[in-house]
Amino acid sequence: MSPSIRQHPKHSISWITGCTSLLALSIGAALRHPLSLWLQQDRWEIPGQLRERIQEWGQTNIPEPLRQWLPPFTWRAAAIGVAGVLGWLLLFLLVERLSIELRALGFRRDRFKVNRLLEEQHVARAQDEALSREIRERKWMEAKLLHLAFHDTLTGLGNRGFLLDLLKARLETKHKFARSKGFLIYIDLDRFRTVNDMFGHRLGDELLRQIADRLKNCISDEDFLVRIGQDEFAILLGALRDTEQVARTAAHILQVMERPVTLCEMSFPLTASIGVSAIHAHHAAGEEVLHAADTAMSRAKRRGGNCYVFYDTAMHDDALSKIQTTLQLQTALEREEMELYYQPIINLRDGSIAGVEALLRWNHPTRGLLTPGTFICLAEETSSIVPIGSWAMRRSCQDIRRMREVLGRDLLLSVNISAKQLNEPSFLPTLIGLVDDWEGDPRFLQLEITESIFVNDADRVGDLLHTIRSRGVRIALDDFGTGYSSLGYLRNYPIDTLKIDQSFVRDMGSGSINSDIIRFIVDLAHGAGMKVVAEGIEAESQAEMLMEYGCRFAQGYFYSRPLPLPALLRRMEHEAPIPFFEEP
Repeated sequence: MSPSIRQHPKHSISWITGCTSLLALSIGAALRHPLSLWLQQDRWEIPGQLRERIQEWGQTNIPEPLRQWLPPFTWRAAAIGVAGVLGWLLLFLLVERLSIELRALGFRRDRFKVNRLLEEQHVARAQDEALSREIRERKWMEAKLLHLAFHDTLTGLGNRGFLLDLLKARLETKHKFARSKGFLIYIDLDRFRTVNDMFGHRLGDELLRQIADRLKNCISDEDFLVRIGQDEFAILLGALRDTEQVARTAAHILQVMERPVTLCEMSFPLTASIGVSAIHAHHAAGEEVLHAADTAMSRAKRRGGNCYVFYDTAMHDDALSKIQTTLQLQTALEREEMELYYQPIINLRDGSIAGVEALLRWNHPTRGLLTPGTFICLAEETSSIVPIGSWAMRRSCQDIRRMREVLGRDLLLSVNISAKQLNEPSFLPTLIGLVDDWEGDPRFLQLEITESIFVNDADRVGDLLHTIRSRGVRIALDDFGTGYSSLGYLRNYPIDTLKIDQSFVRDMGSGSINSDIIRFIVDLAHGAGMKVVAEGIEAESQAEMLMEYGCRFAQGYFYSRPLPLPALLRRMEHEAPIPFFEEP
């Protein structure tokens, strides 16, 4: 079979029909001569009725001369011919019927193939549409993820990653800025966490959105504003500016930030700390520029906030020293580098020692003896203050026993406690264990706290202080007057002693408002049944004025610097025994 026939069903049907007709003709031709001989031998008789009809048909339709000329057997042949014609007609009808059936079969096959082809095309079209839809959805998702990766969802601003890409592009084209500097401004909101904790994240988020809108109005179209942290923003200045122009921009931002934000009919005053870093050719990556601006911002925050500071290389050295100090601080206890010094608390009536305040010292292996001001803030930030504070309480309780043995009487021990120590679940059990081992009146153990501990979760802190006070331990409020100074603290919490900060004592004199403040604090404390201790006494005149105002106890360099235990014990050997906080 040729390829064309195999490929076209209709041609195949016609070919079958032709073969069938040819076969029928061949059979008829093969049987024609034997059949004629058989008829001539009179072995087949035509029925009488049929013969009569044939004769009648011949007489009617065949001319007379021709009818006489035809031999007798011709009638039989005529009959056979008629039968042959009928046979051929029947065969033709059968062949035609077969052809129709075959064509119908081919049509059904063609329709099946067409339907299958249409169905395949429909499926392919549906698959193409589904694939196209999936590609569109994937591209949309990729674009959305890309946008989320480089933008802040709250404010719609770019994020830290977006800023780093901008800085990378700026540094790669730094030759364009060879004659001028680029600048990055780092902005951190002051006291935002307090607002967020007091009024919830919903108001905090709305406040951030308003701050973002304000900052947008402070920049030009060439500048980029991004949000890089919870309350931190950054501005990459696009236009080339000098240092004076950048300083004016930073000052303008501070003025804008000082305007109160109104939320839910409440006004929230805010300020900001700003660090500015120049973009130099020596910066290898955007992280260096961002870190420099962050360092300058931290310096501005340490200055009290609401100011701007430009970064310089000395800040880098300070930051590196801070990192090294932090790492060394974590192992200072293990290396036994921490020491306790004690500053006497003096009874102003007779100059005798009424108690001691335990003060930390770090005997640094390379920097020598360090005072708390150089490492306490780092200890607070890294939570190293918790183990260091626990060690200081245990060691001072051991040392006070030796002091009592020398003096032959009880002596007040005042220990500084940080807010992080109070937040530790283990603090109260540790303190109770120390009180149980005190071997004396627990009233001679005093914990010094600052007003900052009441900022977060004041109710929980108040309950803790009441529990401590129920054990007989005294509570002293240190640096009174320098913090929030809410008189509600004195009413709601079990405070036994107020310690006047040395900043008031240092500038005390005739006509000074500090003298009036000290007199007010002394009268307030005595009216509430509290004791008063003045810090930072450096002159006899200051001690005399404090005695005049009614302050009975003080400490400072005028009486004694903080001393290590052996030196303090030698001094105590010459002291006369007096009661602690004896009333006049």
